[in-house]
Amino acid sequence: MSSIEVNLGSRPVKKGDVLGVEGEDYIIAIGEELYALSPAAFYIWRMCDGRSISELVDRASSELGIPKDQLKEVFVNIVTRLAEYGLVELGTISKEK
Repeated sequence: MSSIEVNLGSRPVKKGDVLGVEGEDYIIAIGEELYALSPAAFYIWRMCDGRSISELVDRASSELGIPKDQLKEVFVNIVTRLAEYGLVELGTISKEK
């Protein structure tokens, strides 16, 4: 199994298409493969447009009224799982400041 490193500087880009909703899960298709995402995973997947996870956390914090510190680990964990299943591709930002 490959080891995927995800951090706040990672820049995920979503892959796949939304097919619909089944129960509480959102169904995503990549080719012939179907994936069921929880509402939280779908919310994060939908945001993955190449911005850094840190930027996505900032946006979600504003939208949801949840402190950033409570969202960072959740975002990193969910994006890691999405990457493991091929539902996002990862890029990184430069470490220069």
